[in-house]
Amino acid sequence: MLSVAGSSDVERLRGRWLELHYAQSFASHPVRPLFRAWLADGKALDWIMPAAVFGQARWLGLMPDRLVRYEILADLPDAALFRMERARSLAPWQMRLRLLARSPAALLKEAVPGLVRTRRGRVNAVRAGLLQEPLSRVQAFADRRSRPPEPDRFDRPAAPEAAPEIAFLLHWPGGATAPLSSTLETLAGQADPLWRVLVAAGPAAAAPATAAAARLGLDDRVTVRPAAGRQQGPWSADLPSGCVAHLSPGDRLPPWTVLSLRAAWAATPGLALLYSDAALLAPSGALATVRLEPDWSPDYVAGGAPIAGLQLWDVSTARQLAAGIEGPEPALARRLLVAAAEHLPAGRVAHLPRPAVHRLGDEARDLPSLAQTPGTGAASGGSDSAAIVIPTRDRLDLLRVAVESVIEGTDHPDFEVVVADNGSTSAETLDYLDALRRRPNCRVVAVPGEFNFPHIVNRAVAATRAAVVVLLNNDTEVLGPFWLRDLVRHAVRDGVGAVGARLLYPGGRVQHAGVVLGWGGYAGHFGRNQPEGSCDHLGRDLATHEVAAVTAACLAVSRAHFDAVGGFDESFAVDFNDVDFCLRLSRLGLRNLLCPSAVLRHHESASRRHEGARRARFEAERRRFGERWRSALGADPFFPLLLSLQRNDERLE
Repeated sequence: MLSVAGSSDVERLRGRWLELHYAQSFASHPVRPLFRAWLADGKALDWIMPAAVFGQARWLGLMPDRLVRYEILADLPDAALFRMERARSLAPWQMRLRLLARSPAALLKEAVPGLVRTRRGRVNAVRAGLLQEPLSRVQAFADRRSRPPEPDRFDRPAAPEAAPEIAFLLHWPGGATAPLSSTLETLAGQADPLWRVLVAAGPAAAAPATAAAARLGLDDRVTVRPAAGRQQGPWSADLPSGCVAHLSPGDRLPPWTVLSLRAAWAATPGLALLYSDAALLAPSGALATVRLEPDWSPDYVAGGAPIAGLQLWDVSTARQLAAGIEGPEPALARRLLVAAAEHLPAGRVAHLPRPAVHRLGDEARDLPSLAQTPGTGAASGGSDSAAIVIPTRDRLDLLRVAVESVIEGTDHPDFEVVVADNGSTSAETLDYLDALRRRPNCRVVAVPGEFNFPHIVNRAVAATRAAVVVLLNNDTEVLGPFWLRDLVRHAVRDGVGAVGARLLYPGGRVQHAGVVLGWGGYAGHFGRNQPEGSCDHLGRDLATHEVAAVTAACLAVSRAHFDAVGGFDESFAVDFNDVDFCLRLSRLGLRNLLCPSAVLRHHESASRRHEGARRARFEAERRRFGERWRSALGADPFFPLLLSLQRNDERLE
């Protein structure tokens, strides 16, 4: 992490709001910077800042009273790729005037004592009121965050020897020339000149296409040829080498698109595929919404997920993958993506998290919805042996529901229930545990002592010999018979680490659909308390897909992988142990998955609070987690950089 900005002149900032405007080069991968405030006692407070995806970004923070200096850190190869444009301090009354004009509801949360419990919550209310927008207001958001590229200094294009010229293949059957001209016009405005276009024109369309290019002075950049009888994608064109992307008439490219694509291509030698995010256009021509893709996610793609953004292919690799694939766009492109998910190493695919193309909304919304599929390389049947480990201490009212729902409601040929008893004393609970010992495929492992979830788990797992370990909270309830088959079939796949389930609160709202790194500054459940059936804007909750981590309330992992990372870290007695476990699996090159077809009810309180000694323990574990994984917390590969890390309802920030 580079220190890219900062200040030691902070006397005037103490107890005041700091507003920062900053920019990042279009020639670099966008990142979330880290704001670090140093205090008089030598300690530091960290906040994750928004990424400058459109070129610029804004951040607000309430400065500590003991502030002595601050610095801004960013995971960039060169500090010259980041630029501080304005820093301004605001008194609380000035911030409240802004809130009054923009968001009275946020003003109430910030100003009324007790309405929001924590200082962090009040700060987040201010950011939500002044900086965040729903996806439907992306045009207004982009207007405030965009800047023109500066290719002569801040946004220098990649050298020709570092990245090839980009070829765009544009199929135009004919008709009105306005969409074609619109696309060519945005190409003419590119800050990086290393591009060309091959127009595959329909019958009688070649002459109008040539004329449209001539009107824009692009005769030397645009080649028009008759379209083939069967479309075989951009890799079938007369392009002996280099990289190529498909465009549709009416697509618009921001002036930094070619510059950013070539810079990203140059940054990763040996790329076979580079894909971007996309913005969708309303009939008026304004941006209507965005499609923000995850980083390369083979299960997501193999499950039928479309990618609406640009797909920049290495021509030779695409031709190899496309052997035998024919058909019209965009179905052809989707089949090629599935082939990439099955055959390409992850290191040969990269994601540019910028909306590098603006596409007609009707065309982009016509992309197919996801359907639940086993995923790449899934084992059929999911019949491997599983040990379901359920830690408990008394609370028979919860334990009985969890155990009986598993025994009576699970369709799996080979499993055992292992209750890890952490010192139960209730006579009713002890009687139930004695009865369990006499039931087939049930065991009780005594793990006495102070509550330490990782220790309990590690001791219980050591007593099992099953191929797959399934951790299950004692306050869960199985809702469908195939939950275990679905988890096991993924857990035994090559390259898969932890597999989590979709968990619902008793009222039906979402409790867990994957863990997001950086959530609230550390990690948390995206979509928590959202209505059941709600999805992210890509519909990923409908199909198995990669996530950074999953909760141990229901987590499956192969025994071999559990042992490979040494089990759970017992220094995280209560919190963050599951996220730490998943990140250590990722460090081995394993992918963690969310399997939404496995659905359970989780009776955890939706308003659980950390108070007193519990609060102190939680803060200590959170601090240690942050110290260990700080470099990863602002860069969750499966959560969009444009979205707020504080909101469950997908807000741009």
